Amino acid sequence: MSFSRKELVASYVAKVGNGSLDYSQIAAELKAKGISQEESTVLLRRIDRDLLRKAEMEKRRQSGKNMIWVGLGITLIGVVYTLLSYLRVYETGGSYLLFYGPILAGIGIAVLGKMRMG
Repeated sequence: MSFSRKELVASYVAKVGNGSLDYSQIAAELKAKGISQEESTVLLRRIDRDLLRKAEMEKRRQSGKNMIWVGLGITLIGVVYTLLSYLRVYETGGSYLLFYGPILAGIGIAVLGKMRMG
């Protein structure tokens, strides 16, 4: 064989990913290159597997980004309430509340989101 499976799969994954080819066109191209039906089937399965992995990774990245934004939002709420409590105490005296629960939980969610992004 004068081709590399890895290179062929990567090139076709890129082409299918950007919408310039579909599976029937790939099969026709492989046949035109003189690649056997069995090898074409193997290549098409690998292309499909790589496309599914790529889609799954993109979904995980988006989920991670969403988690980061939610975590930062919760942290911001905790910080704002803490500052409001402190400013009220500053004006009237007494004690203030530290909203460490939302702050720590938000930071934890943001870190988990970053880890999910990979």
